[in-house]
Amino acid sequence: MIAKVTFVLGMALALLACGERPIESSYKSMLEAKQEGAIDHGWIPDYLPSSSRDIHELHRISNPVGWCSFQFSPSDSEALRKTLQTLGHRAPSYERIESPGKTWWPALLEGNLNMREVNVDGYELYVINKSEQDAMHRTFDYLFLIDWSKGAGFFYQTTRGSSQ
Repeated sequence: MIAKVTFVLGMALALLACGERPIESSYKSMLEAKQEGAIDHGWIPDYLPSSSRDIHELHRISNPVGWCSFQFSPSDSEALRKTLQTLGHRAPSYERIESPGKTWWPALLEGNLNMREVNVDGYELYVINKSEQDAMHRTFDYLFLIDWSKGAGFFYQTTRGSSQ
């Protein structure tokens, strides 16, 4: 009996060990993120303001999803403003946002989105659906939450499989 319990526990631990852990990185600046390859690997988009700093990023590879927080100079926001599209309604892929379990991630971007709560806090919500696809035919979607006056931003990145 003890041998069976030990075997089952050992198998459970082995399966847990095989599970992918999210990878977390922090960068002092956008330049550092670029030098470390975060932009080339797609963890951080290249259209964030060049003044971005205090960047925290967490991602998973096998089931691609990512979370990021960053600060930026409000005077360096024009390019980002032009890139983002206002999210006028709740996009189906963002109805429920998985929590990364990090203190730098805002609670208002966890679970079911509450559009009124987001707007009351001074943040604006934006979405980008990237049309390019990777080798696995996945499309990348980003949900941004930005406070332009404070120079604070967050994004949540997910992927969708191809309908082909």
